[in-house]
Amino acid sequence: MQLSFMLPDPKARKRDPQTSKDAAASMKVAATAQAVKVLMMLRQHGPLGAEQIAERSGLDKFQVCRRLPELYAAGLVAPTGETRKTVAGRQERCWECL
Repeated sequence: MQLSFMLPDPKARKRDPQTSKDAAASMKVAATAQAVKVLMMLRQHGPLGAEQIAERSGLDKFQVCRRLPELYAAGLVAPTGETRKTVAGRQERCWECL
């Protein structure tokens, strides 16, 4: 699956050092791999919250939370309207593949 063209390009400011620009460019590959993992978890397990996706995929919850809106904008996932409790007791949205 070709997701890299669907994800936004990572940004670095013009005044940033070249190392920051290189890191931003390399993030495109990592972001694509993370997005694929998120999609795989949703396809295998059905609707899940970000915390559940992170647990099953080995990704950090913050990586999952970053990828979900990008995948939503690409038309690949959508919130189900359901919520589930996190370990901290907060409610989070459940997502599904389209």
